[in-house]
Amino acid sequence: MNTLPLPANLVERARTDRDPRLLAWIDTLPALVAALSQRWGLEVGTPYQPGGETAWVAPVRDAAGDGLVLKIGWGHPESEHEVAGLRLVRPGSRAGAVSAS
Repeated sequence: MNTLPLPANLVERARTDRDPRLLAWIDTLPALVAALSQRWGLEVGTPYQPGGETAWVAPVRDAAGDGLVLKIGWGHPESEHEVAGLRLVRPGSRAGAVSAS
């Protein structure tokens, strides 16, 4: 049972699209959020609402108490260069990517 809060727009996209890959990815989110929060020492907040259709995004705090954002996106063609783009927009940021596979 998925007890991780989900953004309304992501839930709606999954309900209407019914892409089995998207549904399978959503099923992995609780474990992925838990693993990443443990790996990076993050305290995870409630995801932003209504949110996007292809990502789970929530405010987090690191061990130093700094406010950050954790974005876990479903891999799709438009997201291929997102991390590089975030680094250009915000030089010195801790933007990074982790493969769920």
